[in-house]
Amino acid sequence: MQRKIIGIGGYARSGKDTFATLLKEELEKTGKTVSIYHLGYELKFILDDFVKTNFGFSAFTKLTHEKAEIRNLFVTVADILRKRTKGTYFVKKLEAKLLDENSEYILIPDVRFAEYPEDEFFWIKKQDGKYVHVGAYTTGPSGEVSPLEAPNNTELSNYAKFSDQADASILWRIGASRDELLQPVRRFIHYELNGSN
Repeated sequence: MQRKIIGIGGYARSGKDTFATLLKEELEKTGKTVSIYHLGYELKFILDDFVKTNFGFSAFTKLTHEKAEIRNLFVTVADILRKRTKGTYFVKKLEAKLLDENSEYILIPDVRFAEYPEDEFFWIKKQDGKYVHVGAYTTGPSGEVSPLEAPNNTELSNYAKFSDQADASILWRIGASRDELLQPVRRFIHYELNGSN
């Protein structure tokens, strides 16, 4: 069986995990087997005790304000690990997990780097996978549209290197209903995965 790998990237809070979760649900409705793997979970395991001791919450927090509080720590440690391994640290950890994986689809909702030849973006491409870039926006009281901005220069720089090479781009409104969010997910399945016109 040839499994399909789908990497998902975008700024913090753009809806990468939401896209992965909805895509998984929609693919499973068609009888496909799907697993979600996060490259960053390895980092969370490494730093969890430190974050609990020094910040009073888990590195696996889902709360936006807590994630923001530890983001720079995560970026710094990830950068060190990636530099020491020329971008292979997290990819190698993922490859080890995938050895026993039998799902038809592997979704990776935290693709962030394309700096080294073996970085996650290029690894996905070498697996004949697809990369989806997720963007988001808000609308103001008068209907004005404001795109979600990068939370820091590192994210801005990282995504500038490869977001234009996406196989698909998803743009949705922050706070959109589930039905609104499902529309681009279903379009992605229809056009990108089924090859329909």
